[in-house]
Amino acid sequence: RWATYGKGWVLIFQDDFEKIALDREMTGEILRVWMHLMGRLGFENFVVVNSVEIAKSLGLQQPNVARSIKKLVEKGLLIRGPKVGRSASYRLSLDIGWKGSAKAYNENIRARQKTSAEELAKERWKIYEQEHLPKE
Repeated sequence: RWATYGKGWVLIFQDDFEKIALDREMTGEILRVWMHLMGRLGFENFVVVNSVEIAKSLGLQQPNVARSIKKLVEKGLLIRGPKVGRSASYRLSLDIGWKGSAKAYNENIRARQKTSAEELAKERWKIYEQEHLPKE
């Protein structure tokens, strides 16, 4: 059953669905990887990516997953974040959507005006790590 209300959410700006649908480069595998990542998106728009794990989950080859993620970064849907152990982290572009409080979204928008998206992702990862990840 597809409808699992209450298990999670992410806000995606409606205009972007149409832009993504009209983009001829956004084909099946790329869209599947993007949907998978959106399903795993954490607060502050972060997702930690292990491309081997994603490939197994989706029944794809790891190089195809890596190419799909690269294309999502090129398209501006994802922003590369810091390495987390052996995995990469990415952040959903603030222009596409948000998962978190309205206050945090507004703080991120203001901060982005002062720095690059990549630097902002690195700065916010440190805060995210402290607030949301278990202490070792």
